[in-house]
Amino acid sequence: MSVCSKCGFDEYCATQTLSHIDLRRRLSELDAIISSLTSQRRALQAVSDAIIYPVLSLPPEITAEIFLHCLPSGTCVEPSLSAAPLLLTQICRQWRQIALDTPGLWSSLQITNEENQEISIELVSLWLSRSGTLPLDINFHWWDESRVGSAIVAGISFASRWRDIELALPLTSFAHLDLRMVSMPNLRTLVVRQLYSLQNDAVSRTLELIPAPSLRDLKLFTFPDVKVNAPWVQLTSLTLARVDIRDGLLVLGGCTNLLHFEVSTTGNITGVADTLILHSLVTLACHFGRSGSDSILEHLTLPHLLRLRVAAFSDTSHVTIFKDFIHRSTCSLQSLALVAKEQMSPETLLEFLRCAPASVSELELLGRDEYSKFPVGTFSTLNPDLVLPHLQAIHLRGGGSTVDGEYQSLVGMVRARRDRDPVMLERLACEFCLGRSEVRLTSPSVLQLAQLKALAAPSLLRPQMSLTVAIMTPSTKETEIPR
Repeated sequence: MSVCSKCGFDEYCATQTLSHIDLRRRLSELDAIISSLTSQRRALQAVSDAIIYPVLSLPPEITAEIFLHCLPSGTCVEPSLSAAPLLLTQICRQWRQIALDTPGLWSSLQITNEENQEISIELVSLWLSRSGTLPLDINFHWWDESRVGSAIVAGISFASRWRDIELALPLTSFAHLDLRMVSMPNLRTLVVRQLYSLQNDAVSRTLELIPAPSLRDLKLFTFPDVKVNAPWVQLTSLTLARVDIRDGLLVLGGCTNLLHFEVSTTGNITGVADTLILHSLVTLACHFGRSGSDSILEHLTLPHLLRLRVAAFSDTSHVTIFKDFIHRSTCSLQSLALVAKEQMSPETLLEFLRCAPASVSELELLGRDEYSKFPVGTFSTLNPDLVLPHLQAIHLRGGGSTVDGEYQSLVGMVRARRDRDPVMLERLACEFCLGRSEVRLTSPSVLQLAQLKALAAPSLLRPQMSLTVAIMTPSTKETEIPR
């Protein structure tokens, strides 16, 4: 290694010193570049900050109102990062703050543990705490019996603000649902569904709903294992599913202000001569069983009934029950819907409709499902010379016909009603599902559809009729022909 004869430094150290000088020089150059870029960035940021996006210039109150319209309508909000309100918190700082400060975005929640979408108890508390003091709409659908207790506790802690609530729980979980000491001043609607459970302790549960002064709408889809103690007298709408017919009548006796009632019954009741009179009821949906004694209609008198929906088997004894009910109630019925649990013959249908009061202006004929065929002769049964001359609306839903000429009977029936003076028929809706069947099913021909459209068109003698014909086939989802 060479050594300087004058100072004694080795040559390597000198070279290394020169290298450090180069590094410092390069670092200084980079610092200058960074400083220049920082200045440029600062200038560009100032230009960007000066740009006012119209949507960000809106008052927070307007933005909050727009956010509220981003929520799904008619259902509780399911937490999702790809949907409001969580999506709105990810756009920018301003939107996030507005979303968090808008209680209405957080006053609805779907709590579930279905399909690996379990919502954490912590999220439930955080979500609902953001709703401020607003009434709460909650859909509580929980299958896990092992953790349902803590989930219910989280929901009950907000019970004082419950408004529209749905509880779907396994039977054993109702033991955790103790509402006896819980005040629910805002509770307006409650839906209770009992889910099937692998555990069955054969113990009856009682759901107490007495401290609920605002409750008006109650829907119970439970088995006899769950008893409900509710403020029946204040209810205006009630749904009972799978209820013993005798228990159903006992409940109805306390519902003196009931307006709407939907019921499906089990068992039968015999030897009861008296009928229950409900002066307030205007809407009833019920069914006929396979014998006359298991129909609640046989035990009711409803003088102010306006809308009736009946699911019926093809049994002539049901005609007698229906006729006696109409005669006993002397109601001015406006809307009648018949749902055929089994294919109803035109003769039985004609007997039913002849028992209906002439005041009926809306008629629905519905198959058990969309594939249930209309028997030959059904459409001609609706001729105004035979039944219900004052019909203003007809709704038909079922499978296609096996006879091509049956739809011509439909055209003839519509023509007969449209040619009357005065013209009464204003709306016709038909839903025909051809389905997958070994029997060849047909739909209205092009000519028959054209005839229906012509009858729907306005003229000097008749107003326009609203016409919708929906034809569904296995290969095409739906073909709709509106007018």
